[in-house]
Amino acid sequence: METILETLKTKRSALLPQIKLMEEKHLLTKDDGVCELTTIGELLMSKTLPLLSMVNFFDKDMEYWGSHNIDFIPTELLKRVDEIGNYTILEPELPEIFEMNRVFDEGLRRTKKSIIVTSIIYPDSMEVLHELSKTDIDMEFVTTQKILNKFRTEYYEKLCETMESGQIKFFLYNGEIRFPAFAQNDDGLFLFMSKKDGTFENRLLLSRTPGALAWGSEFFEFYKKDTTQVLDMRHLEKLLE
Repeated sequence: METILETLKTKRSALLPQIKLMEEKHLLTKDDGVCELTTIGELLMSKTLPLLSMVNFFDKDMEYWGSHNIDFIPTELLKRVDEIGNYTILEPELPEIFEMNRVFDEGLRRTKKSIIVTSIIYPDSMEVLHELSKTDIDMEFVTTQKILNKFRTEYYEKLCETMESGQIKFFLYNGEIRFPAFAQNDDGLFLFMSKKDGTFENRLLLSRTPGALAWGSEFFEFYKKDTTQVLDMRHLEKLLE
């Protein structure tokens, strides 16, 4: 009893009626001051805890989740989205609203390993990739035909050098990427989602928990399995025909 009172940080007068009610419903037994869940109580608790975890996860920022499209998340991962754990919604400052998020950019530049799935790019995206290709980064970059074609058309030499470095591996997604971007590196998991009306905003979700990194790795592999790796520029030319 004392353990329950301490854990719940409540008073005995408030707890006793609840214990009595649980006894009447055959959810709990009490013997000499020791409380124990019945088989039915344990069964209900095993179903209740995951529900509470999911409710608490969304309740941290229900406005954000409720106003954004989450249908792109694979069903099995959506059922376990609370495994991401604690997270922060990063709001860009007004001068950065159309630029790469500063926190994401800084994390990307100091990381050793990065995985990305994206349907958007910023004006300096190719420049950033080109700079990173000169480091010891290990990056897998999944994107669309449209973006690869833009890189080839507008940044041909930089794209050639980036691909030849071997530090950044490009993958062409064989379907439609129905969300702005996902990235994960040593700094955490970053998720950009579009609003339900399809508009893009530069707010993003950041989580640095071990659960988020495990969840993010599965998310990336789900999309990577439907890609074609771009081997070199000649191969890219064929893929874009």
